[in-house]
Amino acid sequence: MVSYYSTLILLCWIALGVLCILVWENTWIPKKSKRLFYLTYGIIALSALTEWLGIQLSGNTDIPSWLLSLVKCADYILTPMTGYAVVAQMGMHNRWYKALIAVIAANAVFQVAASFNGWMIIIDGENRYTHGPLYWLYILVYLLIIAIVAIEFRSYAVAYRRQNRASLYSALLLVIAGIAIFWAANFARRMSPSLWAWR
Repeated sequence: MVSYYSTLILLCWIALGVLCILVWENTWIPKKSKRLFYLTYGIIALSALTEWLGIQLSGNTDIPSWLLSLVKCADYILTPMTGYAVVAQMGMHNRWYKALIAVIAANAVFQVAASFNGWMIIIDGENRYTHGPLYWLYILVYLLIIAIVAIEFRSYAVAYRRQNRASLYSALLLVIAGIAIFWAANFARRMSPSLWAWR
C-alpha cells in the first residue's frame, strides 16, 4: 500500500521532472542557467529521497544502524543546500551569498561529526531514530537559511526593478508555505503516528 507521505514525495518528484522538461525545451534559457536549474531540482529530489528513506528505514531491524544514521546525515546536509541552489540561480554574489555558503559548509561539517556522536539523532535497539540533543541547531540553521533566501529575493527584486516583483514575492511565499506545511506534517506524524501508514 502506498502511504500518504510516499504519495507526496512521488508528486514532488513528478513536479520536478516536469520542471526539468520545461527548462530543457525552453530555448531562451542559456545553458549555464539550465545547469543551475537542473542542479536545484536535483538537490531537492535527493533531499526528498533521503527524508523518505529515513522514514522507511526507521524501525527496520534488517539494516545496520549506521546506514540509517548515514541517510539522516545526508538528509540534514542536502535539505539546507536547496536554499543555496535557489540563491545561486539569482546570481547575487553579495555578502549574503557568502554568508549562505558559510552556513551550508558549517552545517555539512557539523552533520558529519554529529553522525558519529548521536548529537542529531538517537537510534534505539529497534532501529528507530529520535531527535538528538542538538537537533535545535539544525532548526536554527534551517531558519537562518530561509531568512537569507528571503533577503536575497528582496535584493533581486530591487536590482531588477523592471521584473515583475509580484511573481518573485509570490514564489517566495509559496516556498515558505511549502516549508510550513512540510514541518506541520512532520509534527502531526510524530504526535499521531497511528494516523500515518508509513508502509
